[in-house]
Amino acid sequence: MNTTSTSNDRSSSRSSFGSTQSVGSANAAGPAMTAGSTSAAGSIDTARPARSVLRAVLVGGAAAAVLDAADAIVAFKAVLGFDPVSIYQFVASGMLGPSAFEGGIATALLGVFFHTSIAFSAALVYVLASTRLTWLARAYTVWGPIFGLGVWAVMNLIVIPLSKTPPSAFSLPLFLNGIIGHALFVGLPIAYAAHRYLAAPDSAAARTARSAS
Repeated sequence: MNTTSTSNDRSSSRSSFGSTQSVGSANAAGPAMTAGSTSAAGSIDTARPARSVLRAVLVGGAAAAVLDAADAIVAFKAVLGFDPVSIYQFVASGMLGPSAFEGGIATALLGVFFHTSIAFSAALVYVLASTRLTWLARAYTVWGPIFGLGVWAVMNLIVIPLSKTPPSAFSLPLFLNGIIGHALFVGLPIAYAAHRYLAAPDSAAARTARSAS
């Protein structure tokens, strides 16, 4: 009787110990699996917005550079008779002064570089702001043109007056074209790119969450 009881007690102890080990192993594995899942999810969640931001900057900057250039070529040709080389020599004169008009195609290409750099810088500012202020990407038809007007104001009221650009006579057609052109051909495409690559994934996630609930 005592032998049987002792044997049963030993078997129960071994079973309890084995169960404790199994539970401990499961608990140890659980956090490790959770941490791994979190790490994997974290890498996806951080990499995807980075790609979206880059695409928004590249697409928005390229669109603004091309559209603004086309607008300037048409407007300056119509009002002042400038050809594209003269237009971008004028842009380069902000750094080189009047000597830019004597540099031929080389200084014109430098002007194209400055123009493109400004467009991509403007896109970078708007897109990065949209990652914090999401309404900039959502209401792009409102804030895009406003941002374009801001770019025009900064360039014409701060940058150009402080540069080496030679003074030129005031032209009402070019003044109006500059304001409207920056709103529609600079601010709006940049804001649309932010909407396309930043706001759209959020909207899809929101729709998925609402359907799941």
